[in-house]
Amino acid sequence: MSAQQLNPTAGDGKGSLTYADPNGTFVVDLTYVKIVGNKAYFAGAATFSNFLGIDVGTWFYEVATDVGNPGVGLDTLAGSNFGTGAQTQAQGCVQNPGSCTDQTLPLPIVSGDIQVH
Repeated sequence: MSAQQLNPTAGDGKGSLTYADPNGTFVVDLTYVKIVGNKAYFAGAATFSNFLGIDVGTWFYEVATDVGNPGVGLDTLAGSNFGTGAQTQAQGCVQNPGSCTDQTLPLPIVSGDIQVH
């Protein structure tokens, strides 16, 4: 995952997120990114998916938390899948962090390191 905040007020950003597990893989093109403290709030739409139940165009809202080094077991990722056509909802979540309830509990990462700065 790579994300860059371009406009802190509007929440505009860019980047990408790739998720893979035994059920398949999907890639999200990030459109909105906002950094607040040690958290990165971001949203985007899937541009590739062979993951059962995730269609291209599905919007995601995620929150990455940088707890420290090493990141494994400490840094977390939580998120929501809004389905296709939900750009406005996902954008609003990034622009107003904390206004949306994450569908998943924050899960510790199992490899790598989340770095928010």
